[in-house]
Amino acid sequence: MKQLRRNLFLILLPLILFATACDTKTVKSEWTLKDLSERPQLWFGPLDPWSWDRYFPGKGSFQFYDLFSDNAAWQQSAEAVHVMHLYPAWLDGYASKKELKDVFDNLRQRKMAVSYETGPLTERGPCNASTIEGFNGKVANVLNNMQSAAGVLHRFNLEHGFDAATYYDERCRMTPKEIAQDVAKTIQAVRSVFPEVKIGSIETADLNVNDVAAWLTAYKEVMGEELSFFHLDIAYYRPDWAERAREIEAYVKSRGVDFGIIYFGDAEDTSDLEWLTRAESRFVEYEVFNAGQPDHVIFQSWHPHPQKLLPESDKDSFTHLILRYLRTRTRLSLELSEQAASGRLTMSEATPIPNASLEITVTPVSGDGIYADYTLTGEVPQTATKADVGL
Repeated sequence: MKQLRRNLFLILLPLILFATACDTKTVKSEWTLKDLSERPQLWFGPLDPWSWDRYFPGKGSFQFYDLFSDNAAWQQSAEAVHVMHLYPAWLDGYASKKELKDVFDNLRQRKMAVSYETGPLTERGPCNASTIEGFNGKVANVLNNMQSAAGVLHRFNLEHGFDAATYYDERCRMTPKEIAQDVAKTIQAVRSVFPEVKIGSIETADLNVNDVAAWLTAYKEVMGEELSFFHLDIAYYRPDWAERAREIEAYVKSRGVDFGIIYFGDAEDTSDLEWLTRAESRFVEYEVFNAGQPDHVIFQSWHPHPQKLLPESDKDSFTHLILRYLRTRTRLSLELSEQAASGRLTMSEATPIPNASLEITVTPVSGDGIYADYTLTGEVPQTATKADVGL
């Protein structure tokens, strides 16, 4: 009997060890996230080494992997980032398994969610990833690489699927419902590996609220649910971009969908600082001057700049842009009368700012607007040391 029990134990031992290993892997894959109900929710998408090598050879940043070291010089900005945005080619084989694992381990430690974007439409003939952004549909290898490196996918972005089949090559065009039906196959593949992933869409939608409505409605009809989020990729050269974005924001939020906006500079910018300054001017334009309130704020670049990611203390680094976004915002109210100017300087939550210095210039708007020289004549008393002159 003892021999039988011993034999049974030896037979079952590998199964016990296997089960233990599986349990350990499951525990290790658990991923505690920051509070994703916070608004605005910050996303960060710096270019990875593959993208630099492919699109901007010789100009790439060597700091991508530095972001994921424990003592990386972006502690304050990293604390504010909720979601790290990764790219398909890097996930699909450029990164080694060790590099993937190191990145995922660091993101888990920082409690950041992982986002991945790719063209969700099935390739066919001239409609493919090399000709039109939005066609790809290949996700199996990326998902397997993420899973094997103990990664978790929290957000999946449908990258320009609606745009690709709506505005470009006529041979590739589909109705919004047909687009949603095609996209559904990619979503099914993603959810078969990461069933709890949230699905969102990145689109330009020609900055047209009616097109956004058509896409969101078709998606819900096919999928039986709303998109989790909608991120607007803006053509900033349009003079009315902020007004159109506000209209889209209002519509998207009315459906209970989170609205996000991507802030970036221009491809033609010649330095990191120029790119970052332009990106900052755009979030000031939208959120300060046009009262935009995006649920998600996405800092992302697919341009030659910024190459410098760290340290966050340097004004020409990408992580410094996050700090610029987080800085205290003030409001100045000013009321003018014929006799006086009065107002209040407060922080955005209406808290007064004590002991602040203000410089106010007042320009008269009455009269004929013609400058004139005035001359005072007379004899100054010999004992005078001061004079009051009034006009």
